Amino acid sequence: MKKFASILALVCFALLTGVSVQAQTFQSGNIVIYRIGPSTATGGTLSSAAQPVFLDEYTQTGTFVRTIALPTVVDGNNRRLTANGTTSTEGLLTRSADGRFLVLTGYDAELNSTNPANVSGATVNRVVGRVNAAGTVDTSTTLSDASGNIRGAATADGSSIYVTTSGSGVRFVPFGNPSATTTTLLSAAPTNTRAVGIFSSPGSTTPAQQLYITSQSSGIRIGTVGSGLPTTSGQTITNLNGTDIQPVLGGANGTTRQDSPYGFFFADLSSSVAGVDTLYIADDSGTLGGIQKFSLVGGNFVSNGTINQTSADGGATMTAFTSPRSVTGFVTIGGAATAVTLFATTGGTSGTGGGTLVRILDTSGYNAAPSTTVAITIATAATNTTFRGVALAPLNPTADTVTIEGRATTANGAPLSGVTLRLAGTQQSVTMTDADGHYRFEGVEVGGIYTVSASHRGYRFAVSRRTFGDVQTNTVADFIAAPIKKRSLRSRF
Repeated sequence: MKKFASILALVCFALLTGVSVQAQTFQSGNIVIYRIGPSTATGGTLSSAAQPVFLDEYTQTGTFVRTIALPTVVDGNNRRLTANGTTSTEGLLTRSADGRFLVLTGYDAELNSTNPANVSGATVNRVVGRVNAAGTVDTSTTLSDASGNIRGAATADGSSIYVTTSGSGVRFVPFGNPSATTTTLLSAAPTNTRAVGIFSSPGSTTPAQQLYITSQSSGIRIGTVGSGLPTTSGQTITNLNGTDIQPVLGGANGTTRQDSPYGFFFADLSSSVAGVDTLYIADDSGTLGGIQKFSLVGGNFVSNGTINQTSADGGATMTAFTSPRSVTGFVTIGGAATAVTLFATTGGTSGTGGGTLVRILDTSGYNAAPSTTVAITIATAATNTTFRGVALAPLNPTADTVTIEGRATTANGAPLSGVTLRLAGTQQSVTMTDADGHYRFEGVEVGGIYTVSASHRGYRFAVSRRTFGDVQTNTVADFIAAPIKKRSLRSRF
């Protein structure tokens, strides 16, 4: 009861003042949910009209921490950020690739005004919110040339932002873009786009950062947008090989069905595959949906199975896990052991709202069926509120650092000294292995995307690059080398 009372008091204060509740910075490792409601209209029930938006912070076990209200009044360059209360395709939340910001979308619409998605962008600007680790909210980034629902946003570092819409495609917009300045439509098709995110490249370390979107139009399910992080029009959106062929639950891979992809998360779980190699997709296809897992095998993504049940009591009582639309996570790597911790949300579409936050632990690793098919419910939306997107909390780079270390050895385990290791991505650094073949990068910023590459003049590495996305803990990356065979002069004649 005390917990409910404290949450209610924070919500009431935010609703009455339109001011964010910012008693503390975000805590490293916590989870943030995009929440809509309760409505300020009589009765508090949600509707398709413009509703108040909040960011709720939770621990990884589902304990509520605090809430931040998005603006409901214009204040200088900061615009309002409200949302349709009953459209489940909005409110997709992401954290920047460098870990420093949350980005989200909404409408510069007055509370309880008619469905803002049905009003032109010139009349009701679409808005991008950016929130840093201190909880400071900026809603100065606007789009006047986007129509329909504005769904989600992604950014590498908070300065260049990508947004998805239901009618105006995926667009590039600089941070702080005024409403009088047009934005860039990156690709002519599809125009109906869903989630957007930035990860490294599958099966490659080039480019180091790649823009992805999901859709259910023009044959696109999850695809790359051009190469890297494009800022100009004329880009081609290309499906990831294999992701457009989905398994029927309990059936064989390659059996087609009507899938419905939304949010996604990439991981690098195999030392034998360059770049990211494992993909989790939130699919909202009702009882056929859930969190789908794919692994990159021979250049194609192969289905490993679906996490399609949920439980509030650790698995004793299970129900179907239907209609997740947002997923995030992090990877814990130690030697040969890998574990992926995922967090996903479902959301209601009725006036009374609804939604759950779930946690999933997959320890099976690369190209294996998920170690569990059960998502554990850790939080539930209160009446007249609904959950939408989920992301890891933004981080203060100066306060949150880890190490990336490992060894370089030959195939028989002998240490290899003098190997050059280069750290690229959010941070850059160079070091060499010692007499024991060991190297260590310290002070690595949490939440970034990193590639560690190994080189030695006399050796060739089975895998010379390892990529890690959204690093949260101390990470181990080992390299195995074989001598380069020298060609004799006689063999040339």
